[in-house]
Amino acid sequence: MTDDIHSCSYYCDRPACIKAQRDELRESVEKLQGRFDGLQTQFDRLRDAYTDDLLSIIIVRDKAKEGRLTLEQIAQELDAILGNDLDHGMCDLDGERVGAIERDVQGVGNGGIDSG
Repeated sequence: MTDDIHSCSYYCDRPACIKAQRDELRESVEKLQGRFDGLQTQFDRLRDAYTDDLLSIIIVRDKAKEGRLTLEQIAQELDAILGNDLDHGMCDLDGERVGAIERDVQGVGNGGIDSG
């Protein structure tokens, strides 16, 4: 009769309970793994996008230092690179950092950007 009325816990050693607990834990781990995989994919996508943007900004900076771009062209190229990110709030390139890029291009100090 005690087999019919059963309140299980993780300390229960009945084979059916052990199997049910194992299956429950496996499902929990699979859900967590799925969430982690989704976050990892999102992180990889964002990292790749920011890396591409940074490389593009460095190319613009180098062209400007060589005198191949005017300030207006620099602004247009930076807008093309960062426009989508700025529209979606994904880029934190603020006025001070833009000023640092301009100072660096104009040769006024390092402005926090490696002069290469």
